Amino acid sequence: MRRTLYAIAALALITSAACNKKDEDINNVPDKGAIRFINASTVDRYNIYLDDYLFGNLFADDTAFFPDIVIGAHRVKAEQIDVFGTPILRQQVVTVQKDSVATFIFP
Repeated sequence: MRRTLYAIAALALITSAACNKKDEDINNVPDKGAIRFINASTVDRYNIYLDDYLFGNLFADDTAFFPDIVIGAHRVKAEQIDVFGTPILRQQVVTVQKDSVATFIFP
């Protein structure tokens, strides 16, 4: 009889723990904003980076918009490509705020 009670108690404990677990806690979704990269050059193409991750390249007089960026400080970088000699490199830290757009203009 004692073993049966222990088994029932253990089963109840496991069942109650499993029922309280949520697949996704809506309250823990991070706040997000966006970053816009603006290539102000009239002739040069640039590789664009966000937190040291290459997002692609951007042609002269073009922009790129990246939504759903977690709020906080992010390092952005633009590196000139297709150039002879030393490429122009521009980098800075931008702060993304909730429901807003941070802008990074280069060169």
